[in-house]
Amino acid sequence: MDNNQPRKVQIKKENSEIALALGSGAVRGYAFFPIIDRLEEEGLKIKAISGSSIGALVGAYYALHGELKSLFKTVTSMTRADYLKMLDPNFPHKSLIKGEKVRQFLEDNFFGQHTFAETKIPLFICAVDIISKKAIYFQKGPIIDAVLASISFPGIVPPYQLGDSLFVDGGVLDPVPVQILVDNNYNKIIGVNLMGCQAEIKKPDPGLLPTIITSFYMMMERLAWRKSSPQVYMMNLSFKPDPTSMLSFYNWKENYRLGQEAITKELPAIKKWLKEE
Repeated sequence: MDNNQPRKVQIKKENSEIALALGSGAVRGYAFFPIIDRLEEEGLKIKAISGSSIGALVGAYYALHGELKSLFKTVTSMTRADYLKMLDPNFPHKSLIKGEKVRQFLEDNFFGQHTFAETKIPLFICAVDIISKKAIYFQKGPIIDAVLASISFPGIVPPYQLGDSLFVDGGVLDPVPVQILVDNNYNKIIGVNLMGCQAEIKKPDPGLLPTIITSFYMMMERLAWRKSSPQVYMMNLSFKPDPTSMLSFYNWKENYRLGQEAITKELPAIKKWLKEE
């Protein structure tokens, strides 16, 4: 054994259970994979999960399957051409794309017709009902419906209709849904906020898509930085501001690396926080 290597300290069993809130952030969601992997390596057990937008998609997959390796393998093997195949133009109607191909892809590859009743841990998915103007937290029914409601990015895909409700991206009102976990009596909650930026955008792109994305994420960034409850540890990740790449899901490596760096940096503080009453 190399005595020069740092000793790995496992988190004690009595402090090892957490709930996890995964935030909005489109392609930045690749940061979730190394964060969750490292938390599990450190002996933490995720006993409940909530999510908005990309956080809803990743969180739902984890809650249903108990792992992320298969999801990661699928999405990182896809090319730009693969993602372009999912675009079904809808402009100039309700949105840029119809979203029907996205639904088919998610249903065929990840969620099928599985319901919340089949998840391995409790799952809470946030979407915003633009009829009632409220954040709704799905806890029952088909998972695919909840995920599609939560990822319905305004202007990009049309609002997702369920009954008399029209749903858009959960990040509109709750980019990092920690409060739903607090309300359900989870006392150690780690939130992952993807809305931080390393610098200001010096020259915004005036194009339609960058304008939609920039405006939306400016709003979500303000909401995501709200003061958290004492039982919440919020990881605030910082990214280079580049709205034109927010939907480039085939460019994953930089966001994955930022997730690795963030969890390595935050782990000592997380371990200290877990010991607090």
